[in-house]
Amino acid sequence: MKNILAVLLIIASVGIFYVLIGPTYAEIQTSRTEKARYDKAMGDSEALQERQAIIGSKYNEMSPSDVEKLEKMIPDSIDNIRLIIEIDKIAQKYNMSLKDARIAEKKTEADSLQAALAASSGMSTLYGVGELSFGVSGTYEAYIAFIKDLEKSLRLIDITSITVAAGEAPVAGDMQVYNFTTMFKTYWLNK
Repeated sequence: MKNILAVLLIIASVGIFYVLIGPTYAEIQTSRTEKARYDKAMGDSEALQERQAIIGSKYNEMSPSDVEKLEKMIPDSIDNIRLIIEIDKIAQKYNMSLKDARIAEKKTEADSLQAALAASSGMSTLYGVGELSFGVSGTYEAYIAFIKDLEKSLRLIDITSITVAAGEAPVAGDMQVYNFTTMFKTYWLNK
């Protein structure tokens, strides 16, 4: 009888464990994991706020001319009219003018990944990407000089393609004129 009572008590204690204690213990473990995740997020948030304060103080220490250069390098909007005018001014130095200038905001998988990450963190996306294409006509030497000046400009650009086609036939003594179509990416900050 004592053995039967002992076995029943063991079965009852195992049953109570699985019915009452087990789920409560699982909830406690889940709560601990969640708390650890929240603690990490809180620590990351505090580190991010400290980093933001450091960057803000460095930005405030910059001279107005450096701030202006920085804003020209990565503006807070695509500002396509100003960009085309700036590129046309560079082209005019080499007796070329822009033709068929087109700007399009580009969406890529990387952009959507960046947007998803930013949305999950409650922030806006960090930057936008636009594609600009335009044509110019001129000599090869003038075009190379134009591209060198373009890469020295403060605006952040990545040339993605250049297409060259023969232009007008040269008149005796004149140099060959080519039609160049250039495509590049430009960036701006989203605020």
